[in-house]
Amino acid sequence: MNAIVKPRRPWLAVLLSLITPGLGQLYCRRPMRAAAWYLVGAGGGFTVYYLMSQGILAPTLAVQWVFYVTVAVFFVAMLADAWLLAKRMGAVTLAWYNRWYVYLLIPLSLNLASLALPPKPTFEHFSMPSASMNPTLVVGDMFTVATSVYKNSPPRPGDVVVVRKEEGGRSFVKRVVAVAGDRVQMKDGRLYINGAMVEREKLGDYNDPGNGTGSAVLTLYRETLPNGRSYQIAELSDKEFFDNTPEFQVPPDHIFVLGDNRDSSMDSRAPGEFGFIALAHVEGRVAKITGSLDSSRIGIEVQ
Repeated sequence: MNAIVKPRRPWLAVLLSLITPGLGQLYCRRPMRAAAWYLVGAGGGFTVYYLMSQGILAPTLAVQWVFYVTVAVFFVAMLADAWLLAKRMGAVTLAWYNRWYVYLLIPLSLNLASLALPPKPTFEHFSMPSASMNPTLVVGDMFTVATSVYKNSPPRPGDVVVVRKEEGGRSFVKRVVAVAGDRVQMKDGRLYINGAMVEREKLGDYNDPGNGTGSAVLTLYRETLPNGRSYQIAELSDKEFFDNTPEFQVPPDHIFVLGDNRDSSMDSRAPGEFGFIALAHVEGRVAKITGSLDSSRIGIEVQ
């Protein structure tokens, strides 16, 4: 069989490279070079995908800019390499893989292989715009939210969750304190669940001028729910607007939520303004702080 010799066209090398990284180099009979370009591109993309899906990397503005610039540099370098390689090589003896159906089969095969990747990331990223969850989350904190954790089981008392009051509405961050069937009431600043006062231990002063109460100093407590979940809350006093409420009974498929900054939070204590939250409007559980104006907070697991 006579060998087939054909010229390498730079524009076609560039076009193939746009379809799949390294395909232009393969067109120019440089399979190892093609594999290297593909592995760099795919490996970098998978690494970013994995870090974000696990909540390790937050999509801050700086991270996004670095990502976009890196991708741009990669593609410019790869396309330039394919163009110059085709121009320099001129005509080549075709290898077995220099066929149109191979160029078509490779992208299709790689797309099928991508189906074996982990499913859509189960973490999303949010930022804290208000002081309603101090001291657990403060203004400027960025955090990950596990969005698939409640697919098979409902939220538990003690979970910090992202919720919406209604479908398509604004997102809020609150703590679940009661679930369907529970009775909830505030009496003189103390939380009661099913008629029993929730345990609360005083820890000391909490200094934060931006806490939203008008006072720079609050009192810090450790509150422990009947199921043993424990967390910190901040109080201005036990005589504020929502410190005495009627008793609420949580309806089926709903939860009752409070802010950890009890005297600077609109939550389920306000039935006309906020009220119970339907399970269908729970977006996920807050997992980890990934960014903050206070670098010492980065990496903290939210309890």
